Amino acid sequence: LRCCTDLRNICAHYGRLYFRVFPAIPANIEVTENAKRKLWGTIQAVKNLYPDAKKWNTNVVCKIESVFQKYKDSINLEHIAFPKDWNTLLQK
Repeated sequence: LRCCTDLRNICAHYGRLYFRVFPAIPANIEVTENAKRKLWGTIQAVKNLYPDAKKWNTNVVCKIESVFQKYKDSINLEHIAFPKDWNTLLQK
């Protein structure tokens, strides 16, 4: 829950997520050591708490994909610790 709270507060106050190091480490999530304190680890924590798999896949994952597509020339996935196959891994 702490990961979700941190993410929510950063977004609510127009903070940046790119290059962000998050204070909380997600529990019971299997991600690389590098990704634990980056956006990928936090998104994985949110995914595990999201109650509806269909809504997660159609709403959340699609919106992330849309943002990444729109800013594809500006976003380097390594800076947010997203793996190359992030879309497959993010599906519920």
